Amino acid sequence: MRIDTEGHLIASPAEVCQGLVNPQRLINDVLIPGTPVAFPTYASYRNFLAACGDSFGVHPRNFQLRGSTKLGFSIAPNEESAWRKMRSDSDLDLAIIDPDYYHYLDSEIRKWERDPANRAFTGPAFIKSIARQRQRQFYTYRYFDLPRIGCVQEHNDRTKALPVETCCGMPRPINAFVFRDWWSLHSRWEADLRDLKKALANGLPQGGVQPIERDE
Repeated sequence: MRIDTEGHLIASPAEVCQGLVNPQRLINDVLIPGTPVAFPTYASYRNFLAACGDSFGVHPRNFQLRGSTKLGFSIAPNEESAWRKMRSDSDLDLAIIDPDYYHYLDSEIRKWERDPANRAFTGPAFIKSIARQRQRQFYTYRYFDLPRIGCVQEHNDRTKALPVETCCGMPRPINAFVFRDWWSLHSRWEADLRDLKKALANGLPQGGVQPIERDE
C-alpha cells in the first residue's frame, strides 16, 4: 500500500484479502483514512467535506465515503461485484457519523412507526420497517430503508444539494447512510468484512494485484 501526493491510499484487492486476518487494522488503516479515489485531489475532497458539514450541521470530519469510490474497487462479497474497478458513474456512499443527527432521525422515525395510522408494519411498508429494526443493532439508518416523512425529505434534499459534480469532476449519484458514532460504522464494516471472508471461504476468487476492469 502507498499514499500518493493527493492523499489517496492505494491498496490492491490482494492487499485487502491479506488484511482480512486483522479486520480492525484493515478498517482503521485502509478503509477510513485517505482521500477517496472518486475525488481527484485532496482539496476537492476537503471542499466536499466542508459542504457536507454546512449542509447537515455536522463536523466536516464526521463524514466518510464507503464502497468502491473509496478504494477504487468494490469489496462486495459476490462474483458480479468483488474486485471490480469503480465505474465512471459509481455511486458515492456517504456515511454521516453523528449522535445528534442520528438520534434526531431515530426519534422522528420511531414516532412515525408508533402511529397506527401510518401502518408501518403492515402492507407495503412492512419490509422496510423490519429492515430498519435490524439495522438498529448497528445504530444505522440506510437511505433505502427510510420512510417518506418530513425529516427524511429534508435529509434527502440536503444530500442531493451536495456539490458532487464540482468536487468529483463528474456527476455521480449520492446516497447517505446515518451512523450514531464511529463505533457503529466500525461494527458495520466488521460485519461486511465477515461476509467477504465467508464468501472467499465458499469459493469467491481472491483479489489480484489490480482491480478487474468493468464494462462501462
